[in-house]
Amino acid sequence: STDSHIVQNAGRGVCIVSVKKKFVYLPFYGCATSTIRLKRDMLLIDIRSLKIGHHEFNLTPSPDEAGLDPELFRDLRVDVGMDYDGKKAFVGIDCSAVASLLCDRTLESFERPVKGSYSVLFSPAEQDEANEEGVRTLEATDEEIDITDIVRDTILLAVPIRKIAPGAEEVAVPTAFGAPSDSSIDPRWEALRALKEQSE
Repeated sequence: STDSHIVQNAGRGVCIVSVKKKFVYLPFYGCATSTIRLKRDMLLIDIRSLKIGHHEFNLTPSPDEAGLDPELFRDLRVDVGMDYDGKKAFVGIDCSAVASLLCDRTLESFERPVKGSYSVLFSPAEQDEANEEGVRTLEATDEEIDITDIVRDTILLAVPIRKIAPGAEEVAVPTAFGAPSDSSIDPRWEALRALKEQSE
């Protein structure tokens, strides 16, 4: 089914996640495995059975699952690396997608690959670094880590401010529109021009 997602977890296990909001867990070689749940507008890492150590996840969520507009983004890929010690989790995320953009120069639509990276530390609230930038609170009772907004914001920030389609720099852009019309001249200025012409 196209609604299914298979995730390889650093050789330790495989998860099939989100089959129309029903979650199925498949062990790989009999190993325990953690789970990433892909739900509409949500990307969640299940840490309840996550072993201490380094973990990697390769995801291809839909734009909806990452909180992105499917009309503006496609072919989303998310590579997650996580170091987990049982209390804290350092998460590095690399994201890429194909964005549908509107050229600032020609006003024509075009597509462009975008990519970005972000790292964040999930840490218990009582530790000092929990209030710092790039650090989020991870309570002892938390069962999942939500990376939805991290993925969404990383992709959105990767979209260039100046959007120029390939080859658009060479396209001539008019700086004036329409031909000048005598009817647009103020009659008072026309009278003064007539007087000037008579005096010459």
